[in-house]
Amino acid sequence: MAFDGVACETDAPRASRAGLAKIAGSAAEAAALRRYRKGGATPLACNWHAKKVDGGGEIDIVLERDGAVIFVEVKARRTLDEAYNSIRPSQLRRIAAAADGFMNDTGRRGGDMRFDIVLCDRYGAMEKIENIWIE
Repeated sequence: MAFDGVACETDAPRASRAGLAKIAGSAAEAAALRRYRKGGATPLACNWHAKKVDGGGEIDIVLERDGAVIFVEVKARRTLDEAYNSIRPSQLRRIAAAADGFMNDTGRRGGDMRFDIVLCDRYGAMEKIENIWIE
């Protein structure tokens, strides 16, 4: 099915749907970054990959505000509930390990840090959950 010559997501081949998900994820990350910057945060890194020794995880956005380093995981799904439910404890542990690696690599070991999650839906709604607990 198409609307004004644009293929709907359900009509796209599987590889194209995966490509659309990547584009939606990138757009959500960009929107989240804009929101943090408007709040006074300074970006330090985007899509930062930890070394294997540090768990090999990826951190979507790393920022600094008021002396604290903020590690942000962005989840984009059809609904905010789906985005929230896509978060797995194992993923959060990899992010925490990657954050330790970032702090070591940048000479910030022992500094203040926090973990946030930003949820985005297909309509552009965004919910920020600050200072989540990671075991």
